Amino acid sequence: MSSESITPSAKSKESQNENIEKREISFPINPSTNKISTTDVSKRVWVAVLSALTNSTKVENTSNEDYLQRAKNLIKKIECMHNSQWRHGYIPILAEIAEIQASTTSNECVDMARCGCDALHKIMQYGDVSLREAVFSNSESDKAIIGDSLNFHYFETVSFHGSKNAGNIAARKQFQLAEVLDINNPSNVTFLANEGMKAKLNRWSTYGCMEPSAGVSASKIADEKDATSLVSSKVFVLLGATSELGPMESLLDLGASIAGVARPGIKLQKLIQRFTSKSDAGTLHLPLKKISVAPSANVKHEVDAATDDKEIASFSLKVGADLITDVREIAQWIVSLEPEKQLVLCNLAYLDGADNVRASVSMDIITEYVCEKRKNTALSFLISPATSHIIPEDAADNSKERLVNFSKCKSPLALMKFPGF
Repeated sequence: MSSESITPSAKSKESQNENIEKREISFPINPSTNKISTTDVSKRVWVAVLSALTNSTKVENTSNEDYLQRAKNLIKKIECMHNSQWRHGYIPILAEIAEIQASTTSNECVDMARCGCDALHKIMQYGDVSLREAVFSNSESDKAIIGDSLNFHYFETVSFHGSKNAGNIAARKQFQLAEVLDINNPSNVTFLANEGMKAKLNRWSTYGCMEPSAGVSASKIADEKDATSLVSSKVFVLLGATSELGPMESLLDLGASIAGVARPGIKLQKLIQRFTSKSDAGTLHLPLKKISVAPSANVKHEVDAATDDKEIASFSLKVGADLITDVREIAQWIVSLEPEKQLVLCNLAYLDGADNVRASVSMDIITEYVCEKRKNTALSFLISPATSHIIPEDAADNSKERLVNFSKCKSPLALMKFPGF
């Protein structure tokens, strides 16, 4: 999170008022300093994380109550730190918070994380109210949230349908594993499927370069004869659909239904053009903004191979949604999609600086809203070495075992001398 403090000039105050009228996610102004400070927000969120533990009426892990006192001491330290100190000294504090969470029970750890997210949703502004209040308000509160002078906007759905038959795609799209035959010629590869793929995965697992549970899971993919069976009952919601690392093309190629959320503009237009020109087997749902005093029934526009090119071009210019300005309407639009199918949310959007915080908190509260309204919603994410991930218990045990084995052989290796090193 960026730690810049911004003193609102006449222009920035005017911009803040515009944010209220546009109902845009923004950082709050600190009333005591009359400044917008991301540092203040960051400190308040981490205090909320620790307070979830210190305010608890019962400590579950009685064998290690030391972490409770550490949490209390850390709250005082954060609250006493000047913003300039926080900017240069937050890394060891976050490391200690991670240590404290690792010392708690699983329930306490999850509760701490949940309280931190909830605090962020309440601190961040959406127009002139908190983000949480804006997104989770009921119909009786709409007038207070939107304001008398503002029109209500909502999203209709434009569905672009591929022309290819999904069944034919699946027949020649079975999952395969590429194996390089010549390390000096990476293009010289063969593709393993079925038992060959499972045998290779088993060798990797036995060798120790992947956890046994990962090998078992991947082997189940090798048994799939019909690739579309994995996607046919789902709608994949891509928040940040134009992301270069996103699974858009692979999913469409398998005949999946995708709901794409991306800002209107050239990147989204190119994505639509690429899909309609390739004529994949899938379906691409995109939001179309409408302004009204009150939303009408969910309107759908169908686009397929028979649709006129001019009509497709017209829709391409109009579709799209902004995570920062349209968060409430995006959440409601997603919930309305194909109720007979399971939603799979994938958070992909990334922006620079403080805007990335705004986009990230938007995706987070959209996820919470959708999961509350559609109980069987699944979550997915991109793996990154810079991000902490929850892993299965057997994978954690396997990691510890390999670390112990490595430590046993490390000492003799340290005594050996290698020429050139």
